[in-house]
Amino acid sequence: MDGSHMSLFPSQSWFGFTHTAVPSPVPTELHLRLVNHLAVLILSGACSNQWIRCGRETRFNAVRGMVGLFSADEEEHAVTSRTDTGAKAFILSIPPSHLHFIAASEGVTRLTELQARPIFEDAIIRDLLARLFADTSGGSITRGLDAEIAARSLVLRLVEITQSEPPDWHADSSLFDSRTMGHITDYIDAHLHRFVTLGELALLPGISPSHFAKKFQQSAGLSLQRFVNRRRLQAAMLMLQNGSTPLSQIALDLGFSSQSHFTRVFSRLTGFTPASYRRQIGNK
Repeated sequence: MDGSHMSLFPSQSWFGFTHTAVPSPVPTELHLRLVNHLAVLILSGACSNQWIRCGRETRFNAVRGMVGLFSADEEEHAVTSRTDTGAKAFILSIPPSHLHFIAASEGVTRLTELQARPIFEDAIIRDLLARLFADTSGGSITRGLDAEIAARSLVLRLVEITQSEPPDWHADSSLFDSRTMGHITDYIDAHLHRFVTLGELALLPGISPSHFAKKFQQSAGLSLQRFVNRRRLQAAMLMLQNGSTPLSQIALDLGFSSQSHFTRVFSRLTGFTPASYRRQIGNK
């Protein structure tokens, strides 16, 4: 992941921390001079807040699951929080240089200043921040593949929703790298027993479903449905070769609606029915 997690200089690496507001008649205050972008996830509770920057005051309420963005501007920010129930937030520091590098690597060459949004709802950002929170140890973000994909995806989603002129992803001709494709394929293989939605898969790299569908087809050379059917086919062939599992059970285990549906798909792609394929393998 971009930036050494062992860095002594947080402004040069990704860094996460939690902030807790306890029930109190006296509001808690957080003062920050923002040299990095801050992405925020409300982990629990609810609170009312006052955000002051350059003498301008903004009031907002935050509840569990909501997210926010405070952009790096070298200015001092003051956030005052008041809660009757208690509240906890995960705050992720993102160096501007890393954001620009990741955006450029995905074809976003015109990147204007990120527009701060103290609180809003976005399922993709919420999921990505939750994954990075789970990967946070002692403040640093681990270098695992899941964290790297989540971090890059978070940047792209922030760019997508905060730019005054959002990038045209329809013009994006880039491909998923091999690690990301491997991550997506592993997820599909682990869920062959059920229907996996486009929106569910789009959360893995953290992009919109339509952007995911286009980029996936460019990367795999197949539509998502054809790719999933081929992975099911490969799994079915192994099951037919290595055991005597009833065809109805194979169809159920691999997410086909029925044995006849399984037979139609298998026959269309291989030229054999599952039963005849099993016999052919058994005679070898």
